[in-house]
Amino acid sequence: KWRAMIALMATTGLRQGEVRALAWDAVDFDRQRIFVKQAVKKAGKGGAGGVQIDLPKRDASVRTLSVSEGVLNLLKAMPNNGDLIFGEADGTPVDPNKIRFEVTKAIKRSGVEWRGSSSHTFRHFACSLFMQEFSNPKKVQQLMGHASITVTMDIYTHLFKEDEDARDGNRIAGRLGL
Repeated sequence: KWRAMIALMATTGLRQGEVRALAWDAVDFDRQRIFVKQAVKKAGKGGAGGVQIDLPKRDASVRTLSVSEGVLNLLKAMPNNGDLIFGEADGTPVDPNKIRFEVTKAIKRSGVEWRGSSSHTFRHFACSLFMQEFSNPKKVQQLMGHASITVTMDIYTHLFKEDEDARDGNRIAGRLGL
C-alpha cells in the first residue's frame, strides 16, 4: 500500500489530499491514466468537522495524468476494500499522520538519504522529473494542477533555471564539436 502510494506521488505529483481521495473508478488501467477529480479537505470551520471528499483545490487541479505500467501493477496488487484506493478499513481516507509515519519508515528501511519533511516532497520530486522530461513550463503547470503559470514558475523556478543552464551548456559544447 505505502510503496504504491509513494510511487504514485513521486511519478504524478499528486497532492496528498488528491491521493487520499483517489478512487478505484478514477483509474483507467487499460489506457494507463488516472483522473484527478476529488480531494480530501478539512470540513467545518478550522477543520473542526473532520474531513470530507470534495472537488480538488482549483479547477485546474481536475486533470488526467498518465501512469506507468509499474505503478499500475502496484495498484493492481492492492486489495480493493472499498471506493478509495488508499482508504482505511472503514472506508474513510487514510490519516495524513499515518502517511507521514509510514513514508518515513519506508524511506529509512530503503537506506535512501532523506531530507524531505513530508509527502509533499514527492510532489516537488515529480515536478523536477517533469521539467527534465518536458522542459515546457506550461505542460508542467498542467501536470501539477496549478491554476497559473506564475505559481509553477514561482515555486519551481530553480528547476527551470538548472535545466536551462544544462541545455545551454550542451548546446554550446555541441556547436564547438565537443
